[in-house]
Formats: sequence, C-alpha cells, structure tokens
Amino acid sequence: MKILVFFLSFLLLASISLGAEPVRDTDGDFLWASSRYYIWPVVSQGPAGPLTLNPSRNQNCSLDVVQELANDDVGVPFGFTPVLFPKGVIREETDMNIKFTGEALCNETVVWTVKHESNDKYFVRSGGVEGNPGPETARNWFKIIKYMDGYKILHCPSVCIKCQAICRDVGIVKDDYTPYLGLSEFPVKVVFKRA
Repeated sequence: MKILVFFLSFLLLASISLGAEPVRDTDGDFLWASSRYYIWPVVSQGPAGPLTLNPSRNQNCSLDVVQELANDDVGVPFGFTPVLFPKGVIREETDMNIKFTGEALCNETVVWTVKHESNDKYFVRSGGVEGNPGPETARNWFKIIKYMDGYKILHCPSVCIKCQAICRDVGIVKDDYTPYLGLSEFPVKVVFKRA
C-alpha cells in the first residue's frame, strides 16, 4: 500500500511540475538546478541588497538567511534542487530545496530550513536536509511562485501527504533591526541574478 501511495504521489507531483512555467532570471533565461544565483529582494523603499548568510543569533553553527542592507553588496549565491528532475529547469510551484553553494561551517548543512523561535517567529536558516521528502524534512521544502513582476518564495511543502506542514509566504522578518528571512503574512518579491 505504501508503494502505491508513493507512486501516486510521484505521478501527481510530476504532472504538476511539467505543466508549470519555468522560473526566469533577470536576463530572461531559465533558472537551472545546475547553476548558482543571487536572490535579490525587490523593495519599494530605501536601499536593499541581496540575500546572504549571517551567523545565527543562537551562537551555534547555523547560519541565518538575511538581507544585506546595502545594494552594492554582492550577497552569496544559492542553488536549487527540485524534488523531481534535480538537474533540469526550475519550474514555478515545484517543491525544491534551496541551498548556499559555498562551504559549510562546523559541518552544518547549507540547505535552507524553517526553524521555530520561542517568540512565535519562524526563521529561514541553514541546517536542512537535501532531498529525502517526508515528515522529517517537511521544513526544508520551498516553492517559487510568480508574484507581480517578480517572484515570491513559499514554504508550503506538498512532498509529504501525511505532513501537517506550515503553509506561509517567505518574507522579511525584522528582529533586532536585522532583516531576517522568515515566514510571514507579507511575501517579499524577489528576482534571481545568475552568479
């Protein structure tokens, strides 16, 4: 029975993924799983830079995903691994892992995950698991969705039928005046620039 459920889930995800539009970078080219990209939030007020990684507020080996404050910063490149077709074109509304493509610190993984804080905030940081869809990895899956003239990132995993996952947009969550990436009612519009 488990094999049948897995097979049906796979067919459903495959049909959704193949029908979805490809995500495009700032040059109008398709995003590819084998390439690296800078993720730039598009804000209407004040200077803003790309996404980067900062040491965690909790003083452990995790890295928080934050927005650079200056738009002349380069940021760090990220890569994408879709649940299906991990070497192909990145498509909208497809479950994927997002990861920093540089070296990890303290043997911490570089895959994005959602971490719950005691103050009822959910932050995006390193420490996730790449691939292996299931209840243990539900917090590691994100989707890219068309949003106005750019895109938004959504945490709403559909890779696990039995999971009771949080389904919210990824936005800028201010904490100690730092613009962290976290789950929010207000999505941040982003664009992707090839590294």
